[in-house]
Amino acid sequence: MENHYDMRFPSYIPYGIKYGYQYKTEIISTKSGREYRNQHSNLNLSKEYILYDSLYNFAEIKKLKEFFQLMQGRLYSFRFHDIFDNQITNKPIGVGDGKNKKFQLISNEKQIIFCPFKSSLKIQVNHNISHNYELKRGVVEFEKAPREGKPITASCTYDIAVRFAVDYLPIICEQKDLYRVEEIKLVSIS
Repeated sequence: MENHYDMRFPSYIPYGIKYGYQYKTEIISTKSGREYRNQHSNLNLSKEYILYDSLYNFAEIKKLKEFFQLMQGRLYSFRFHDIFDNQITNKPIGVGDGKNKKFQLISNEKQIIFCPFKSSLKIQVNHNISHNYELKRGVVEFEKAPREGKPITASCTYDIAVRFAVDYLPIICEQKDLYRVEEIKLVSIS
């Protein structure tokens, strides 16, 4: 994943989660009034994290401002802890075919996992724990391709890869050492 910082968003900021399912469908109307529909992708879960209009002290607002500047608004993605979507247990990630060595970690909500915690990762091939792999951006790559028909499962905790939905961070000074930030959205990277 390009343009990604392996840094976690500040945890002291309150947020809410807005889920939505998104299709990409093109509708073409002909002169006769008929419609033709073409779907460009399968069902995709889209998430938005809403940072509420909140008050912060100087140290907190400075940390948020510096983080926003480092990410350059929407340019760079980063790690975000979603309290509802952060763990998989014995999740099937593939079946060995004797050729394929790479398998992508996938969340229970069918989102690609880019930011797993390596220390929590447990990979099993045919119900036996395996240590013969490398992990890069959520892709498990085995030294040797798992044998044909062998199920591959993963367990781990992870963060969600997100980016700011805006390039502008509005900060309002309410009074000395008390600042307000209007609603800011983060969007998940898929």
